[in-house]
Parts: sequence; C-alpha cells; structure tokens
Amino acid sequence: MLGTLKILNHSFKTFLDNGDPRVANWPMMQSPFPGIAMIAAYIYFVKVAGPQFMKKRKAFELRGLMAVYNFLMVFVNLVVFLGIGHYGYFNGYSLKCQPVDYSYKHDALRMAQMGYLFYLTKFVEFADTIFFVLRKKHNQISALHVIHHSIVPFSLWFGIKFAPGGYNAFFPFLNSFIHVIMYTYYGLAAMGEKYQKYLFWKKYMTYMQLMQFVAVILYAISLHVNSCDISTTFILMNFIHALLFFGLFLNFFVQSYVRRSNTRKKSPSLVSNDRPEPCLRNHVEDTKMEEATPNYRMQVHKCSDQDCNLNCRFPLPNDLVSNGKKEMLNGSCEGEKHLKYQ
Repeated sequence: MLGTLKILNHSFKTFLDNGDPRVANWPMMQSPFPGIAMIAAYIYFVKVAGPQFMKKRKAFELRGLMAVYNFLMVFVNLVVFLGIGHYGYFNGYSLKCQPVDYSYKHDALRMAQMGYLFYLTKFVEFADTIFFVLRKKHNQISALHVIHHSIVPFSLWFGIKFAPGGYNAFFPFLNSFIHVIMYTYYGLAAMGEKYQKYLFWKKYMTYMQLMQFVAVILYAISLHVNSCDISTTFILMNFIHALLFFGLFLNFFVQSYVRRSNTRKKSPSLVSNDRPEPCLRNHVEDTKMEEATPNYRMQVHKCSDQDCNLNCRFPLPNDLVSNGKKEMLNGSCEGEKHLKYQ
C-alpha cells in the first residue's frame, strides 16, 4: 500500500513538473488543490451552510454592493478581452492553428498573464451565487448555475498550468466578451426599477452564450481536422467542455423561453378554479394575502425584470381589493408589484 502511494505521489509530481515553468510560482498554480478546496467550499456554502444561515433571517438588501461588483466585473473582463485581443487575435493570431508560445517574449508572457487573470475571475464570480443566497433568491440557484461556476475554474487550471495562450486563448477571448455584456446587464438591473425598461435584451445573452459554445466546438473540430501540432488532450477537453455547457444552456433556453412562450398562449381565466403554471424565474414573494373571494388564492409578487410569465401579468381587479391595498397592488410586471393567481 505504501509503495502504491509513493508511485502515485511521484507520478503526480512528474505531472506537475511538466507544466509551463513561467506560471510555476504564480499563486494557486503549484497544485490544483487550492482551487478544488475553494470550489468545494463554494458548493457547500450555496447548498448547505448559506441556506441554513439565512433560514431565519431576512433577505439582505445588497443592490448598491451588487451594482459596484457587477460594473467592476465589466471592467476586469473588458481588460481580459482587450488584452487577449491586443497580444493575440488583433495582432496576427491564427484561428486555423495557433500553437502555444512558451517563450519569455513580451507578447507570449502577457498572453499567459491574461489567461491567469481570466482564471482568477472565475473565483471572484462565486459572488454571483453568494448574493443569491444572502438575498434568499434560492430559485435562481439552478443546477446549471452551480455546475457552471464549479467546473469552469477547475478546467481552466489545467489550461493555465500547461498551455496558457495559443489555441487555448480562444475560449477566454470569447467568454470575457460575453461577460462584459452579461455583467453590464446585471449592473443595470441592480440599479433599480427605473432601469428595467432598458433590459429587454436578456434572452439575447443566452443566444450569445449558445453561439459561444458552438464556436468553441467548431474550433476544436477544426484544430483536429487541420492536424495542428498541439495537444490532442486539450482539444478533446475543450470540445467536451463546450459540448457539456452547450447542452446545459440549451436546456435552460428551452425551459426559460420556448416553454414559457407556449405558456403565454394560454390566457388564465379569472373565474376558473384551474391553477396556471407557476412563474418560472426572477420572482420573489413579498407577502401572502388571505383569500379575497372564495374562488381565488392570491400572492403579492414582485418581478426582478421584464422576463415574466404571462400568467403573472394580470393585476387583481380593483373590486376585489380593499381600498387600502389598491395602490400597492396595481401595476404590471415591469418590476412593479402585481398578483399571481394560484
């Protein structure tokens, strides 16, 4: 048993020694275990410790902090996108076949640093989910969200450790651009309801994310077809990574937009006892009300953006609301309070 452990330890050390010497002494690059520990702590917090901590507490109001965080992430991702572009794709990088430059030349080293910065941002992005937990937005902590935030930093470690730059810069280049747009959206959303009218383009971000993964899949296939003298392992890793997330994001798109679009074709009746399908996402229950009539159960509801299920878009008729509640309940789903029939 002891001999087996020695062999495994020696094999692992040899594996690490084969990494890019330029990044060997950079923080978190000596071993994958610090990153793995942070990922494990993240999963434990968002799935166990965080919900337990918030169970008997009121949701935190974090709009100001979230706005600052999101616009900071816009800036950092813009730096990564422009950096990779300047030292690579805007300056002669080939989309057909671009081997990794392991030299200490200025551009090659800067490209490795841009990749490393991109890697570090993936741990900062854990804050996305932490904010959901502290604001008790548990419905937004989907399997896709947690899987995405867990797998990406884990897989990126290998790219930065063994092949920073070259063909491996393609995904960070695309993804940082997508995140500039995404965090701009979230930053505006965090600034309050008066900005909701500018946020009609949410679903187009999902289009762009899907297109991103399609581009990475096609790029990996082209590298193989062109018989590029680069690591087959990384080509396969990039292909599987992109294929996995394409499937997850496609499922999210179908659940969020295609099925929702079909649901909107069904107009709920105010005199029916049938229950419409519940709102899908981006809704927070504010309070619960007693039944105003024998035929309805109602819930005061608040949308966080315009992306709202049509079943929630029917304000309660004024004759069913007491005078003291009319002002609070009137409105549509553009960030204002309205009622959901159950």
